[in-house]
Amino acid sequence: MEEKWKVLPADLDVLITHTPALGYLDTFGSERWGCRYLLNEIETRVKPK
Repeated sequence: MEEKWKVLPADLDVLITHTPALGYLDTFGSERWGCRYLLNEIETRVKPK
């Protein structure tokens, strides 16, 4: 998945996915199911508004 997120344009305003970034509405029971690679991209490179 990491390679898929790296192709997102850096000037992206809206990002809609089927999976959340890690820590964003990603709990199922007591577990987190979000994607850590998506979290990294939206925090470091792509900053949707």
